Amino acid sequence: MIGKLVRATKFKTKYYGLQLLHATYNLFVAAPKKGGYKNSEEYNEIIDRAVERTDINEHLVTIFNEGVASKPQVIVELGVRSGESTFILERVAKQCDSILISVDLDSCINASQWKKWFFVQQDDIAFAKEFPNFCSKNNIEGKIDLLFIDTSHLYEHTVQEIESWFPLLSENFKVIFHDTNLRDVFYRKDGSMGLAWDNERGVIRAIEEYYNTSFDEKKDFTTTINGVQIKHYSNCCGLTILEKTA
Repeated sequence: MIGKLVRATKFKTKYYGLQLLHATYNLFVAAPKKGGYKNSEEYNEIIDRAVERTDINEHLVTIFNEGVASKPQVIVELGVRSGESTFILERVAKQCDSILISVDLDSCINASQWKKWFFVQQDDIAFAKEFPNFCSKNNIEGKIDLLFIDTSHLYEHTVQEIESWFPLLSENFKVIFHDTNLRDVFYRKDGSMGLAWDNERGVIRAIEEYYNTSFDEKKDFTTTINGVQIKHYSNCCGLTILEKTA
């Protein structure tokens, strides 16, 4: 009992110490500013959204640009959480007149107002089995052009997601994984730092296993395996994009 209390105290001390360190450190790093853009309304909204430092803010513009470039008819988002990715994918859907389907265990029925948005409150692995019937009932093309994955970040779950959802991808697919460089402390390209947790390389390890290779997720890289381009950004907990190129 005493041992558990000691470990708990050490954990809390470390956690609060990191909180103080990262808050103090970020005071000396200039924050980005809003306004002054000449792009589309959707793009400008995303730029303004990205000003707030989070574990994904530096990837928001990338997700939007990559999404629009893929010209998707059907977008599937696994993991809604606070709605950051939904905000971006909704604007991709508006630009491309896409259907957007979001899946989460929790109720997120107010995450989007897009007229072609569907929300499914269900385990994403279970829903993958029902996806063809769901599409048939709602008159949706049963192949996914853009798949965004940001769920538990655990290795076993990510392996199951790949096994369950990849067979549902269209011929010219794009898959975006967040948290492919997840650690207790992460850094942004603007020099600021943030706190997360160590998932023991869960997401990137599952991708490595699928492609029978290994990656250094601490560095940015681009490579091609079996006609699929794999582009990785190491900052802000990591973002990895898989795109069919051949």
